[in-house]
Amino acid sequence: MVALSDHYGFTTAKQAVAFAGLNPALNESGKWKGKTRISKMGDPMLRAKLYMPAVVAGRHNPVIRLFRERLAARGKNGMAIACASMRKLVHIAFAILKSNKPFDPNFALA
Repeated sequence: MVALSDHYGFTTAKQAVAFAGLNPALNESGKWKGKTRISKMGDPMLRAKLYMPAVVAGRHNPVIRLFRERLAARGKNGMAIACASMRKLVHIAFAILKSNKPFDPNFALA
């Protein structure tokens, strides 16, 4: 994933998620609390390119599938689940690139 390459110098997965604009943006003032949305401050093309892999991973990747089922059971809507899955994919990709180890679904489920 080029967006996570050493060129950008990300040291944490949170930085990579913020670059993609998938970090949560709280909407509150004083006692008033609005809906939490994604910030969309990052690269819109990267977000668009992550959508379909997140949908496919929801069917074929056991880690993402269980994550999606857990969010659906808590009553989250479809787009919130898709955005959370995209964020989870960035975290997984960042971990794979930093550790130089292949993806192990059993490690994440433990």
